[in-house]
Amino acid sequence: SSGRLMRHAQVEICEVETGKALDAAQSGLIRISGGSVMRGYYGEACTEGFFTTADLGRIDHGGQLYIEGRRDDVIITGGENVSARAIEATLRDCDGLADIVVLGLPHAEWGEEVVVCFPSEDPESEAALARWAAAHLKKHQCPKRILRFQPSDWPRNDQGKVNRAKLRRLALMME
Repeated sequence: SSGRLMRHAQVEICEVETGKALDAAQSGLIRISGGSVMRGYYGEACTEGFFTTADLGRIDHGGQLYIEGRRDDVIITGGENVSARAIEATLRDCDGLADIVVLGLPHAEWGEEVVVCFPSEDPESEAALARWAAAHLKKHQCPKRILRFQPSDWPRNDQGKVNRAKLRRLALMME
C-alpha cells in the first residue's frame, strides 16, 4: 500500500477509457483534487476539478491507496487490456531471466502486440520462455514475439537500469 489518503486531497479511481468513477477496490486511473494539487500541465486543463495522473491503482475498502503501475504500461491487444508489469513479474520466475521487458508494439490487426525482450547468451532461452509463458499466462497475455539480445547489446542507462526507450527503438527495428 502507498498509505491512507490525505484529508486535504480527494482521490478517485476512474476507468482509463471513459473517465467514469469506479467503486472501491476496482483498478483504474488515479485522479486527484485539492488545494495543494496542481491545476494541470500547460495546455491541459483538469477535468471536473481533478488532475488525472498517469498512474494506475485502486483504493481498498479501508481507504488504502495501491499504485499498480503506469497508464503507458498497459498494452491494448485485440481489445484486451494487458499489464506489461504483470507479465514481466510472471516471466521473471522463468529460470535464468532476471532482466526482462515487455513492450506493446504496433500491430496492424491487433492494435498492439505483446513483445518480450531479454538479454541472454543461451539460444535455447527463447523456446524456454515461450513454454513458460504459455503455461503461466492467459492467452491474450502471451508474447507474439520474443526478442533475445546479447547481454553486451542490452541497453542500459548510466544508473544501470534498462533504457526502455532505446530498447523500444531497437525492437521496432527488428520487425
